Amino acid sequence: MSVRALFHVNHLWGVGHFTRTAAIANAVVDAGGAATIIAGNKPVSGRAQDGVAVVALPVIRAPDPTYARLVDTEGAAVSGDLWDERRRLIDATLAGGRWDVLVTETFPFGRRKLARELLHLVGAAKERGMTIVSSIRDLPTAPADPRRLDECAARLHQHYDAVLVHGDPAVVGLQDVWPGEIPVPTLMSGYVVDAVPPMAGERRGVVVTGGGGGDSAALLGAALDARMTGLLADEPWTFIAGPLAPEDLPAVLRDARLPGVTVLGHAEDLPFRLTAARLAISRGGYNTVIESVAAATRTVVVPFAPEGEPEQALRAQHFAAARLVQHLPEERLSAAALAEACTAALAAPPPDPSLLQLDGAAQSASLLARLGSGV
Repeated sequence: MSVRALFHVNHLWGVGHFTRTAAIANAVVDAGGAATIIAGNKPVSGRAQDGVAVVALPVIRAPDPTYARLVDTEGAAVSGDLWDERRRLIDATLAGGRWDVLVTETFPFGRRKLARELLHLVGAAKERGMTIVSSIRDLPTAPADPRRLDECAARLHQHYDAVLVHGDPAVVGLQDVWPGEIPVPTLMSGYVVDAVPPMAGERRGVVVTGGGGGDSAALLGAALDARMTGLLADEPWTFIAGPLAPEDLPAVLRDARLPGVTVLGHAEDLPFRLTAARLAISRGGYNTVIESVAAATRTVVVPFAPEGEPEQALRAQHFAAARLVQHLPEERLSAAALAEACTAALAAPPPDPSLLQLDGAAQSASLLARLGSGV
């Protein structure tokens, strides 16, 4: 059973939301369906395969992880003309194809600042008889204002047919993190992760990745200091600053001129690097944590947890409780504390990927096909 699926995703800070959506769209195409992604921020290179169409809207993003305001690609406030242009492209995309399902990534659980655009898209899709599905990660951030919970429930009730949760109740259930009502069917897909390459030869070295957001400097700096004190100094280290890291960060890391240290701005082959590594050090974003566990790589997670954004910290806590990662809270981050956490991770058994459902992309494609057919 195949499906024609239209996705809307607008990552505002990190790139994980686009990465996860692209993996599901790829799976839809692999299953014989058709997929188009409407991307509200710059599409992430190398994630959507050739068979997936991508419609790039004029960029809307957040200038910092508070998400307090939205800006365009130049950092200016979003204009009415930009909203209008995005709406024209969305309408043209809808008019240019036939779709069974519309999938809105995060909304209405989040992305409330994009509500004018998304409610227009959802309404237009319903007029065309499309099934409407919300796609959310394992740990959606609950709003502090209970009125927002009621707003989410009302939008689900009025517009949506189902919610896909890309997690596994073996780690955490949606009811444990989302206190509001969800008045439509909620379907757990398992974790969405790209195919894990097979391990070849002995594991060696350390991969340090700052994630897809702009918050990598503190972690990579502490890891560099730990390496300079002698942590696994006889093995290769790879530092991956991330696509949104400060522009001077790779140069700062390279200036240390340590033997066996490689510094990259980004790495499209990160799953291969994780599979070959003896140890990974990362933030607590969805994709990197899941890829590390899927690769059975011992991992130290230092979550980025600014006020009001507990998602990464919660993921680190739940995965550490399941003995899948070693958790170091950011407020304790230092070279010494990181070295201690790395030593503990290396002394523990590697994570067992069989403890998790990791076929979330294929399962999501199957569930969308079922929902789109009305079964």
